[in-house]
Amino acid sequence: MTTAMSAMTAAMAAMATVTTVTAMPAVTAVVTPASVITLASVITLASVITLASVVTPATVIAFSALLARNRT
Repeated sequence: MTTAMSAMTAAMAAMATVTTVTAMPAVTAVVTPASVITLASVITLASVITLASVVTPATVIAFSALLARNRT
């Protein structure tokens, strides 16, 4: 369970980073098709299933708080 939570935390941090990048046009220019393809290949079906099994109301609230903090 701890490993799954660590994976969830890492995934949330990565998602927050992606959200931050898309919010900044200057940084968005750095995102190349190659990096997008690499990111897509890392998101496998297994990781999606693991992510779905770890997503609870508490993690959704934590993720929302993380996103809100990154936007300020």
